[in-house]
Amino acid sequence: MAYTNLFFIFGFLPLSWIGYRFCPGAKAKNIFLLLVSWLFYAWSRWDALLVLLIVTIWCFACGRQIESMAQNKDPKQKIMIAVSVSFLVLILFVYKYVNGWLHVSLPLAMPLGLSFYIFSALSYIGDVAMKKVPCQNSFLDLGLYIGFFPKLIMGPISEYRDFKDQLQERTITAADLSSGTLLFMKGLVKKVVLADSLAVFVSMLQDQTTFVGTWVLALSYTFQLYFDFSGYSDMAIGIGRWFGFDIPKNFNHPYIADSVQNFWRRWHISLSTWFRDYVYIPLGGSRVDVPLIVRNIVIVWVLTGIWHGANATYIVWGVYYALLLLGERFFFKPVLARIPRPVRIVLIFLIA
Repeated sequence: MAYTNLFFIFGFLPLSWIGYRFCPGAKAKNIFLLLVSWLFYAWSRWDALLVLLIVTIWCFACGRQIESMAQNKDPKQKIMIAVSVSFLVLILFVYKYVNGWLHVSLPLAMPLGLSFYIFSALSYIGDVAMKKVPCQNSFLDLGLYIGFFPKLIMGPISEYRDFKDQLQERTITAADLSSGTLLFMKGLVKKVVLADSLAVFVSMLQDQTTFVGTWVLALSYTFQLYFDFSGYSDMAIGIGRWFGFDIPKNFNHPYIADSVQNFWRRWHISLSTWFRDYVYIPLGGSRVDVPLIVRNIVIVWVLTGIWHGANATYIVWGVYYALLLLGERFFFKPVLARIPRPVRIVLIFLIA
């Protein structure tokens, strides 16, 4: 069910909010929201819900086992962590990459939002394994974190340690309702008015081979992609506020970035943050020697490319950004600093 669906806007969403407001206490509200989220996810395909339930059950059991092994100083804890992560990655691999990489035709339709909620699940396992949070003893609360319907299909990706306190206690103020409504309407306009209109324009320009036509096509697609994805993100954040949840911002005017690094601090922020916290920093981040910094950046961006899709072009895309960031970090930063900011913005827009 899309956020732009009229039944969702005028039926599912208001009825869910009214039902939530009538629930007595935080536990009842969480149970209600979890059931609503599962209903939302199963609306089009009930089999997709089965995958979500398997992921949730797996994370709940593994989190408890990892914490228990840590308390008992079990030397096999690292093996348990590896198994926990590997199973989640395997699910993503089977659905998203088997057909593209191994050319094996499996009768499996990829569940909507799988990449997003698998990363939420990995965030939970990672936070428990790194002892940043205790394991979740409530299956219902963990299920709500992984499957909360506003962020389930298109993100943003909320890291567990930032989300967990909101599962226990939250309030909804008039400011939350008004800002949530404004964000939802803003996102709706971005998606329906701007992105969908540009999509028609892009479709019309597909056969363009002239210099001007090709540039118009490229620019149209660039803005269509931005308005589509940022529109969904705004709607998700706005809906979250109606239910008392603070979902992280995902876009911050990326096309005014004046460096490649700054661009990725503004575009798909939750994904960049996830890779920073669970891949780049655990590998040593920038606190290691230069060859290892290069390795870490390349690994992060190859994985980022793979996350986006199964085609080899996505890996090339990831390597491209790794080279851009390495070049900027070690060679071009002094040069960029001497270029006027408006020129830098145009340059980064063209290459990023």
